[in-house]
Amino acid sequence: PYVAFKPGTVDQIRKVIAIARETDPIKVIVQVEDGHSGGHHSWEDLSDLLLATYAQLRAQSNIVLTVGGGIGTPERAADFLTGDWSARYGRPPMPVDGVLVGTAAMTTKEAHTTKAVKELLVATPGVPDNDELGGWVGEGVTRGGMTSGLSHLRADMHEVTNAAAAAARIIAEIGSDGAQVRTRKDEIVEILSHTAKPYFGDLEEMTYEAWVRRFADLSYPWVDPTWQIRYHDLLQRVEARLAPVDHGEVETLFPTVEDVADAHAAADRLMAAYPNAATTHVTPIDAAWFPALCRSYPKPMPFVPILDDDLIRWWGQDCLWQAQDERYTADQVRIIPGPVSVAGIDRVDAPVASLLGRFEAAAAERLAASGAVATPVASRLGNGKPAATREEWLRKVPFISWTGHLMTNPASILDEERVSLNPTDTGVDMVIHLDTAWDNDPRGSEKHAVRELVFPLVLSGEDGAVPVIDEAKLPQHMYAMLAATAGVTSVSVAGDTVEALPVMVPSSKSVFGEAHYSFTLAPTLGFDHAEATGAALPASYELAAWAPDALLGPAWPAIYAALGSAIHNDYPVIEGLLNAVHLDHSITLEYTPKQMLERGITTIDVTSHVAAVDESSSGRIVTVALELTSNGEYVGSTQERFAIRGRATGNRAPSEAAPFGGANVKGVDTPRSVLRRVSVKAPDDMTPFAIVSGDYNPIHTSYAAAKVAGMDAPLVHGMWLSATAQHAAEASVAGQGGAQIAGWTYYMYGTVDLNDEVEITVERVGRVVGGGLSLEVTCRINKQVVSRASAYTFAPKVAYVYPGQGIQSAGMGLDERTKSKAVDEVWRRADAHTRSAMGFSILAIVRDNPTEIVARGVTYRHPEGVLNLTQFTQVALATLAIGQTARMREEGVLVPGAAFAGHSLGEYDALAAYAEVFPLEIVLDLVFQRGSTMHSLVPRDEKGRSNYRMGALRPNQFGIDDAHVVDYVESIAQASGEFLQIVNFNLAGQQYAVAGTVAGLKALEEDATKRAAEHGGKRPFMYVPGIDVPFHSTVLRSGVADFRTKLDERIPAEIDPAKLVGRYIPNLVARPFELTREFAQSILDVVPSDTVRELLETEGAWDAALANPGVLTRTLLIELLCWQFASPVRWIETQRVLLSTEEAAPGVPGLGVNQVIEVGLGAAPTLANLASRTLLAPEFALSRGDVFNVQRDEPRVYATDVAVIEDEEDEEITPAAPAAAAAPSPAPAAPAAEAAP
Repeated sequence: PYVAFKPGTVDQIRKVIAIARETDPIKVIVQVEDGHSGGHHSWEDLSDLLLATYAQLRAQSNIVLTVGGGIGTPERAADFLTGDWSARYGRPPMPVDGVLVGTAAMTTKEAHTTKAVKELLVATPGVPDNDELGGWVGEGVTRGGMTSGLSHLRADMHEVTNAAAAAARIIAEIGSDGAQVRTRKDEIVEILSHTAKPYFGDLEEMTYEAWVRRFADLSYPWVDPTWQIRYHDLLQRVEARLAPVDHGEVETLFPTVEDVADAHAAADRLMAAYPNAATTHVTPIDAAWFPALCRSYPKPMPFVPILDDDLIRWWGQDCLWQAQDERYTADQVRIIPGPVSVAGIDRVDAPVASLLGRFEAAAAERLAASGAVATPVASRLGNGKPAATREEWLRKVPFISWTGHLMTNPASILDEERVSLNPTDTGVDMVIHLDTAWDNDPRGSEKHAVRELVFPLVLSGEDGAVPVIDEAKLPQHMYAMLAATAGVTSVSVAGDTVEALPVMVPSSKSVFGEAHYSFTLAPTLGFDHAEATGAALPASYELAAWAPDALLGPAWPAIYAALGSAIHNDYPVIEGLLNAVHLDHSITLEYTPKQMLERGITTIDVTSHVAAVDESSSGRIVTVALELTSNGEYVGSTQERFAIRGRATGNRAPSEAAPFGGANVKGVDTPRSVLRRVSVKAPDDMTPFAIVSGDYNPIHTSYAAAKVAGMDAPLVHGMWLSATAQHAAEASVAGQGGAQIAGWTYYMYGTVDLNDEVEITVERVGRVVGGGLSLEVTCRINKQVVSRASAYTFAPKVAYVYPGQGIQSAGMGLDERTKSKAVDEVWRRADAHTRSAMGFSILAIVRDNPTEIVARGVTYRHPEGVLNLTQFTQVALATLAIGQTARMREEGVLVPGAAFAGHSLGEYDALAAYAEVFPLEIVLDLVFQRGSTMHSLVPRDEKGRSNYRMGALRPNQFGIDDAHVVDYVESIAQASGEFLQIVNFNLAGQQYAVAGTVAGLKALEEDATKRAAEHGGKRPFMYVPGIDVPFHSTVLRSGVADFRTKLDERIPAEIDPAKLVGRYIPNLVARPFELTREFAQSILDVVPSDTVRELLETEGAWDAALANPGVLTRTLLIELLCWQFASPVRWIETQRVLLSTEEAAPGVPGLGVNQVIEVGLGAAPTLANLASRTLLAPEFALSRGDVFNVQRDEPRVYATDVAVIEDEEDEEITPAAPAAAAAPSPAPAAPAAEAAP
């Protein structure tokens, strides 16, 4: 390592010497430069500086002494290199170690200086350093075409005399005198017009069109990206000013900065949309805003926006790059050579090697004249000393020239046996033999690996030159390396033989063409990939079946084929393959890989192309885009960006890849919440990952290749950590399922070494409208960020469940009206409808819960409030459910296409609220009439009492299981001669609602209590208070026909089957709704529906009905609902359908949901409790799911909760499980809610 300083005074030199003394043995390069240098300068003479400090400089062995300032000719340089310069002062030779050649290099071929500036430099005579003035050009004086003016910092600055220098002189003379700026305005405008930074103009005299076009004329093409940003801001301000609307947002023609990439085209679009811009003058407010716009970024604009007392800064800042821009003449720009050195410029566009050769030759001639004898060698370059032979030179020369870039010579840093030198017809092939993991394996040669690198060299005849890569032969060797890196000749982990890189074919997507490739979607691919990635996570992390990145590995041949197609300046970009780094990686999927397999996808087709080749300050950026399809169906895409380091020809920082894998998702920010933090150890050998990923880049597996690339050891694949981070986000931990990633952008900021400890933090930062989360996954080593991912997840596989009667309470849901406009609107509509159609206010009933009301002449009473009367309960609960669902829909957390079911009354709520099968007003009518119908079907005595009651039975307390509980209840009914029927199957073996006669239930209670005492169980039977109607029992079947008529009158004529098929689980049959004969038969299996029987048994009836699926859906739904209130609620089977990943019953597929959300009151999370307890059953031991109640768990449902992991040092933090899943609430002592209608 070394550090360089450029002191210009004796005091500064001595300070640098002190630094060198403290940092010995680190090399310190001291660049002593005097007042004859170009640009900013002092008034010190080089000889004076050296005479005063030379002895001290030479006393410090780690100092490398170089000098500059006025050294414009080879002869003058030789004076200092040999030390002859000091003779005139009566001193012994005082040689320096090097000279700085600055001014003389300004006209070389490699210099970016414009042709006109180079020619002006040749024509500038300069001044001799030995004249009577000692080569000095006084302040404000012009000599030899040079002057010493002032910069915007008011520091002395040498520059060529031209229009820009004249302007600088006048501006410095005016300084910050605002009065002079105003009185000399015309003069200032005139002098600025002859420079590269003219005055923009008086805005208040311009129209908006003139303003925009002047900006474009002076700034475009964009030298700096912030100029484009400021132009974008300007155009949007002009739009806002000219738009006809006087409030609200103005729809812009230019939503993104890229929309103004072409300044003139953007101006034309603006004028087409706002022709009044040509006649409307800029307002004073906008004119006053303009200077602030110009100063909004550090890079100054290429004009002076305003004439004020800061003129010297407006014009003087950032005024040197124009000498390298062909749009400006040599007279317009500031040119800053040294006044003495410029005299030595006598030619234009000579190679810099020729210039340095002349300086070197002069020094050699001076040495020869002094009697020094040259020693013949093969090369002056070697490992610290000249090389005697050609082979010694090739092995010891420190550098080779690689397409114009110096790189370390591999032969000089590798063991001799690792490098072979094979003569060719044009030079030598330097062959690097790479180490592999298979070197000690007797059958290692059968394993695929990149085993050698070949560098074709052209041998120069110059004894001071370095070996040069043969650019004619290099591409073939880089293509060979590319193919080996992509696994060509190997068998991929998916089982495919990679025979060759795919061939590029013409494409409309890229001038370089596109590649087509296919790979097998092997069922084992996800597991094999996880074994080499996610297996690094702790054992408590139960890995997901697939990480999205598993799909990238088999696609590497397509990626590398596209990468190899890119051309820059008529030469393949892969010439820099050894310097290529993976900058970022993006993937977005339409389905999870597991879903792809379930859909029967066995082959993935890949189309790849180069989407862009961009120049940046970090290197040449090559973007490769891939589209993944199967049989023409899009299934995903990826984008891989590679930076070719050392190829930095641009001045912009690389743009950042789009988040979320580039997917266009609508997200909502949420409070940041830490979901999990875990530490992993990077592998000690990347060969296993190379095999499963298909990326055999040797810098990850070979120590020799790593050294060639400038590293001490192989690096961990960036994609290993990407995949491991995906597993960290997707794994199940402590029973809590992880997310399934749909879009992923992985930004790589630093390298990961073998065996590094990496901390991975997964945070929720937002949610996706329609379900899913926005995640940020950060990887750190020693608290330093090495990579970060922006991800969004698939919506969880959700089931929305709606409870029945029994959860009601006064005031329920009304507080949500203040949280949501949608909720408020639902309650307003419900209240308006109940007032007009039913004669009561549902808002008043819920708010006040009076014990008596009169509606349409009928008096309703209940000692605990009429909210507890079935008619009003059902209307209130329906309103509550629709409101809560509307809020979820409004806030974007409702997942479309989810499964749904309702318990008893909840089935209506689910159909209206989630599926939107019925409008609010219709469902309120239906449930009010349903409640009235059920109540009226039971005979009552003169006091209004019925002979029926309902109880909750817990057969597990006396040894009866789910398979035998029906037989048990029927046996009690038969023995007692009374009616008994299980009407709610709630929790297998543990909770059933039984309707029956008073005597029948008493007999059941006595027998169950006796059995529980013998079995040692707890209380097995409890009455459900307040219920005297045998809801969901066959007793009510007499009301089916009338209720069917009411349904037929109010349900829409057609129902979209897509709202129900495969998602809706009816109470009656407890299986997903279908338009199939089997589904219709399942209705007939449990109820004697004449309508369904006719459809199935009348010849041609079913096929005719299928011709109109909307009507058939309606027909089946009416049958399901009209029989529902007289048939048991099969909630045990419903939960099995929702939660099972396999068959829930013969011929009935499980839906495998991983999140259950109950839409109901948080104070009575009936169905959430049932789901949590069901998941504890052995048959669901492998199921992973979260259970929420929308009100109780509102922060989780709406993603507003904040989890913080306190201990930064913990290797693994287990995330908190949701309350319902972690500790299911016990069943209420009297489970009225679970037994309700």
